[in-house]
Amino acid sequence: MPTKKQHQRTMELMLRVEPLMEKLRVANFTKKIEIATMKSDSMELAIVNCINSRNGNWRKTAPDYRKFPESELLWKLVKFHRGNGNLWGFPWFADKDKRDQLDTLALLLLGNNSNAVKNWQRVLG
Repeated sequence: MPTKKQHQRTMELMLRVEPLMEKLRVANFTKKIEIATMKSDSMELAIVNCINSRNGNWRKTAPDYRKFPESELLWKLVKFHRGNGNLWGFPWFADKDKRDQLDTLALLLLGNNSNAVKNWQRVLG
């Protein structure tokens, strides 16, 4: 059960992310582009467990994989895209669609700004 602070912060993030996800859903439908999108309730569930229950900020450590597998994957992807994480131990065997959906959500949470992608582009030219 999420705390009041977790719920409040999740709603703030959802207000920012949901319109962007809806644009991607429309693009999937009208332009026949394959972009992994998530339903609102799935996004909310993944985000809420990444929020610290005491202060409402993003957690310093990943949620427990056994209790919240989607939240743990989202947390790792956000850390990776911020440029200070790696995907060592990342469960590549997990459902590909779910991984892609969580990766899309991680990018939207970061304002489509991925330091990891920029670093790869810089290195690969």
